[in-house]
Amino acid sequence: MKSYHVLAEALQKHGIDTLYGLTGNANMHYVAAFRDAGHRFVSAVHEGGAVGMADAHARLTGEVAVASVTYGPALTNTMTALTEATRFKTPLVLITGDTPPEPTYFQRVDIAAVAKAAGAGYERIYTPGSIVRDLNRAIRRSAAESRPIVLDAPVEILTSDAQPQAEVHRQRTAASTGVALDDLDGALGILVSAARPVLVAGRGAVQSDAAKQIVALAESCGAALATTALARELFAGHPRNIGIMGSLTRGPANDVLNESDCIVAFGAGLNSYTTYNGELTRGKRIVHIDTDAAVLDNYVPVDEGVIGDARDVAQALGTALRAAGIDSANQGWRTRVEARMATRNLEDEYVDRSTDTTLDIRTAARYLNIVLPKNRTLVSDIGRYVHGAWPYIEVATPGHFVCTGAFGSIGLGLAASIGAAVALPDQPVTLLVGDGGLMMNVGEISTAVSERLPIIVVCFNDRAYGAEHHLFAALGFDTTYTLTDYPDLKAVMTTMGVEAYDVSTIDDLEQIREHLQSPAGPVFLNVHLDPEVNVVEG
Repeated sequence: MKSYHVLAEALQKHGIDTLYGLTGNANMHYVAAFRDAGHRFVSAVHEGGAVGMADAHARLTGEVAVASVTYGPALTNTMTALTEATRFKTPLVLITGDTPPEPTYFQRVDIAAVAKAAGAGYERIYTPGSIVRDLNRAIRRSAAESRPIVLDAPVEILTSDAQPQAEVHRQRTAASTGVALDDLDGALGILVSAARPVLVAGRGAVQSDAAKQIVALAESCGAALATTALARELFAGHPRNIGIMGSLTRGPANDVLNESDCIVAFGAGLNSYTTYNGELTRGKRIVHIDTDAAVLDNYVPVDEGVIGDARDVAQALGTALRAAGIDSANQGWRTRVEARMATRNLEDEYVDRSTDTTLDIRTAARYLNIVLPKNRTLVSDIGRYVHGAWPYIEVATPGHFVCTGAFGSIGLGLAASIGAAVALPDQPVTLLVGDGGLMMNVGEISTAVSERLPIIVVCFNDRAYGAEHHLFAALGFDTTYTLTDYPDLKAVMTTMGVEAYDVSTIDDLEQIREHLQSPAGPVFLNVHLDPEVNVVEG
């Protein structure tokens, strides 16, 4: 028995049943042993794709995911995706390996330096007898630090004879420790004195399953309810749910936010997108609740910061209000919010600029929300199109939305959709992507084909880099410089084995509606847009 068998077995004992990666000299031995044991290896086209898949898998399951690549350029190929995962605080382990101990070996690279540059942690397998101990440490650190750990597994160690090992210690989720009422005096004072409060939930609220407690608090204080993009649909169906707060806020929700006098954020970063560069928080009293003290006051000044779990704090605040006899405050505010949201009409929020050959992305998104499978997981790349698509395409389950925008790179969404489809096999995945982002890693669609993954790729194709197109126009530059000249994307996808359709009208969507309900593999929708339509300005 060789040491690479030990590593493969230890991964299995940690509950890792899927690896994402590409094989090479550094990892082929334990990957083969892992597969021989009946476990899944999703072979990516590019190493960055493998990390992107593992990133999405971890985000959706809450468990540490593992990617595996060989040494040298394979590791440097992961840099953008690894930085994205680090910025999002994703728990994943990236296993690579040092090159043979030869100073002139042409694929040498400083693994620890690469990890540090991406913001990831670094660990190493030191001896044949410490494989399990070192893997335990990497997985434990990844979960505890909420970030990727790059694990160096040198080839000469893995190909040596197996040695006695420590026990595998699986990571356990820490129990919530509650919150002391004394720590909430300031937050309670602000909430009690507020006449027009809004409670905002972020992904921390989703992860702590805090919806019930936040809604109960809102009933006591009469608050409106909002979410960040990552917590979208957490309050779906509630009469005071105003939807996503920030640059994506639409219609009467804008009025509610502008009139509010207090915002209480639960597990939400309050970044520039959520606060619209601070405009939505200016002049209001802010309470910020998060388990990470480092994010408090990070983007906007807050009046009261509370370090704690979103569910625990919401529960404690609600209990304290009810104990003080406050159980249905701010009746006027709650009535106005409910009345305004009841009158929301999507058609009033924009001027439809569809033509005979192109769709207004907002109209396309509204109809896609109807024709796409209801139980979908939603994955999105980033680009200008998000302003038109995100407000109108919903997710079935709060938390089942993955956006690859933490580092601001386009081109990561396709790989993430593959990881999402593997992580949640009972839910078809819808990917939202621009033509520019798609073409950055279009080869990864072959992974979705070979794995027969039910991914509906919605490509918003304006034949341009949309954000730059409008920036060039604003600066008086020639906008033709931003246009692209890609081949026929439908034809490309068909050639790669994907069921593909052109979509230029609502009728086109209606005609393929049934084809979208239970896809047996990837489906591609080439949605034609006009680059001149500015969805940000309306």
